[in-house]
Amino acid sequence: MINRLVFENLRHRKVRTALSALSIGFQVTMILAVVGLSHGMLKDSADRAKGVGGPAPSTLRSGNPRGPGVTPGPRFGSWHPPR
Repeated sequence: MINRLVFENLRHRKVRTALSALSIGFQVTMILAVVGLSHGMLKDSADRAKGVGGPAPSTLRSGNPRGPGVTPGPRFGSWHPPR
């Protein structure tokens, strides 16, 4: 009985049915677009983060007895503030 009522409403209100179907299709399309864009942006930022990095930082020390020069700096995890 309920199914008959549903199909009768769909048949008699064609414009409302069409607008509802278009609205649902549009919303699903927008959700898929937003999810796709966010995944692409996350992948792009991860790819960019992989390319960041380089040699260990170097420091310029003037108290070197052999003269001023560039000496290798500390590694990233073992940095201590200068005294």
